[in-house]
Amino acid sequence: MKVTIHDVARGGSGVARLESGEIVFVPYTAPGDEATIKITEKNKNYSQGELVELLTPSPSRTEPLCPAFQKCGGCAWQHLPYSQQFEIKKNGVLHALKRAGIDASNIAIDELPAASPYFYRNRIQLRGNPKEQTLGFYERNSTRIIAIEDCKIARKELNNALPQIREEGSKKDSEYKVELEVLPNGEIRAAWNMKHAAFGFRQVNDEQNLELQKWVQNQVETGEHLLDLFGGAGNLSLGLISKFKKIDCVDIGSPKERPSDLPPHFQFHRSATASWLEKAPTSRAKFTQVILDPPREGLGSDFLKIESNLNKKFNPERIVLVGCDPDSFARDAFRFTQKGYHLVKLGVLDLFPQTPHVESLAVLKRTTLR
Repeated sequence: MKVTIHDVARGGSGVARLESGEIVFVPYTAPGDEATIKITEKNKNYSQGELVELLTPSPSRTEPLCPAFQKCGGCAWQHLPYSQQFEIKKNGVLHALKRAGIDASNIAIDELPAASPYFYRNRIQLRGNPKEQTLGFYERNSTRIIAIEDCKIARKELNNALPQIREEGSKKDSEYKVELEVLPNGEIRAAWNMKHAAFGFRQVNDEQNLELQKWVQNQVETGEHLLDLFGGAGNLSLGLISKFKKIDCVDIGSPKERPSDLPPHFQFHRSATASWLEKAPTSRAKFTQVILDPPREGLGSDFLKIESNLNKKFNPERIVLVGCDPDSFARDAFRFTQKGYHLVKLGVLDLFPQTPHVESLAVLKRTTLR
C-alpha cells in the first residue's frame, strides 16, 4: 500500500497513519517520504511494515555513507541528517518523562550531541565464514552475514585492521565471531569466539564518554561522601577522587583486585547494589551524593529497597541519574519525585549516532534533609 511518513518514532522507525487510523512503523523511512510498504506484523494498536519502494523521497533525507545500510543490522538512521537524529532522541526522552508523569517543560536541558557522527566506535563484533570468504555483520533480524569492506561507525584503526582479520579468519574451520577493540594508546586486540565484551565493559564511544564524565563531574559538589552505584570500574567516579573524602563504587562487575594506584579513600565493592546497600552501615557523613547508572531495565523491582536504604543510611542530598533506556529512566526519575526529590536538571547525550539509542541524564535534589 502507498503511505506518507509523517514522523519518526524514538524506536527508530518512520511512522505512517493509514486511512483506517491505524499506525504503522516502517524502518528506514523519513518524515515526508512517500513510499509503498508491506504490512509484516499486526498488533492490537499498531502494525509493523516494511519498505518496498521509495516513491518520493523526503527533502530531509541524506545519502547513507555505508553501502551495507538497510542490510546490516547495525545502523538504523544513516538516511537522516544527524541534527534530526539528535532532535528525535531529545524529544523521545521528554516524551518518556511526560508519559511517566513528569512535566519537564521548565527544566534546563543540557544537549550533548556527538561531535563525530561516524567512525566513533572503539569496539565492533564481526562474523566471518571462511568457506564463503566473508567478514561482516549479521543482517537485520537474521544470522546471515552481510560482507563489508569497512564499517562507517567504527574507528579507523579498527577498519585498518580488517585485512589482517580476514586473512586470519580464512584459516578457521567454521563460522566464527571476532570482537575487535582499539585501546586509548592505539593498540588493537581481538577476541576470537569469546563472549561479548570479552575484555570487560567499556563505553564504545570514547569521545562522548569524556563528555558524559565531564557532565557528571559538573553536577556534584565537593563533599564528604560519594556513592557510585552500578559504577562498574569507576567510569564516572574515578575522576572525582579529589572532590570527596570517601568514595564507594558498587557493582557486581567491579574489579576483583584493587588497582594499586588508587588512594585509600576510593573503594570498590564487588556486589549487587541492592544487597550492598542493605548490608552497609549507616554513613557518618552529614549527607551523601549519589551517582546511579543502572542497567537498561533501570532499578525495577529493587527501587524501593535501594531508595529506602539510601534514605535511612546515607541521607542523600542529590542523585545524578544516568539511563540508557528513556522509559526505564523516566520511570525511575518519577518514582524518586514521589519520595521527596525534585528534578532540577536534565541532559541528553548521544553515545550511538546513526542509531536510536540515547543516554538520559538527570539531577535530583532532595527537598528536606535530616
